[in-house]
Amino acid sequence: MFEVDSRSGSYLYEPRSHRVIPLGPGDHLAGEPPATEVELTRAYLHWCERTNRPGDCLRLLVENPTITGDGRYALAMAMA
Repeated sequence: MFEVDSRSGSYLYEPRSHRVIPLGPGDHLAGEPPATEVELTRAYLHWCERTNRPGDCLRLLVENPTITGDGRYALAMAMA
């Protein structure tokens, strides 16, 4: 309904202003992704290259331009 992915943080909806506000520090709404997600995404793409599968080798970037929530879990399982 609010186009907020699962596992992306906790948000408060203000009915008067129709705003969705992040509750925790470091949580972000639409816009620029957090630096940690960008750094993880770069490291992931580099990891794919080192495993001789360049690009989005695990298809973690299909729905988002950076790795978030479920993508971090999938990456951890792939590395394990």
